[in-house]
Amino acid sequence: MNLEKILTMPYVDFMAFIKETNRAPWGEMMLLELAKNSFLSSDSSFLHIACNTGSSTRLISDLTKAKGIWIDINKNMVTVANDFSIRENKKVTHQVMDAQNLSFQEQEFDLVFSAWGIAFVPDKKKAIQEMVRVTRNGGFVADIVMYYRQTPPDYLIKEMNTLMNINIQKRDKNFWINLYENQWLKLVYEYEGAYTQVTQEKLLWYSRKMSNLMENMSVSEKLLIEYKLYWIMSLFTENHKYLGATLLIFRKKDSLDQISLFT
Repeated sequence: MNLEKILTMPYVDFMAFIKETNRAPWGEMMLLELAKNSFLSSDSSFLHIACNTGSSTRLISDLTKAKGIWIDINKNMVTVANDFSIRENKKVTHQVMDAQNLSFQEQEFDLVFSAWGIAFVPDKKKAIQEMVRVTRNGGFVADIVMYYRQTPPDYLIKEMNTLMNINIQKRDKNFWINLYENQWLKLVYEYEGAYTQVTQEKLLWYSRKMSNLMENMSVSEKLLIEYKLYWIMSLFTENHKYLGATLLIFRKKDSLDQISLFT
């Protein structure tokens, strides 16, 4: 592959290119809590919005035996997700689809969730409305959200925006809770995570290990992949100093739900 193409490849396409699992913040722990508190069974169905390479979808499917569908607007990510599913023999369905315009019927799923994916959607309110629309009454809508516990420096926000190609704002946790609760949802469960800082040695080890896994690549290409991945993860590590992450699980209110005084 052309070295310039690797260097200029957008973040999402680059992660798909190197087949990085791109796990949700705090990985398995958050997803274990989601599986445990969304009450899915083998008779249930769930939808994963902005699935990336599908690692979160596959884990939820394994833990609950529920039927999973995942979507992502990036076709390269969906291709990689499909490759992982075939390799691991997972019975999940994946589609290229816009979270702001889901092609599913109303009340089709018992759980609809995202793992920081809604942060990438231009019209977040519209995406959440779509999530609610395809969730059954009494079902669950969930998101693993990242937010700033401390105010980051402006240069860091600028660099993150350039890398991710989105307009990152200095938002707190209440922003996300209010955004969801304004869409006929009630917060019923919350699980807080905590970042562990990664050393420079581990960043270097990880970047080198990932680049060496790439097949049919020249030495120059592998070195460039290692350099780019190290730079990306170093930037994330710096950003993590200011971040918090929380699993938020909301219940979709039923039209028959009554107001309550004591909650």
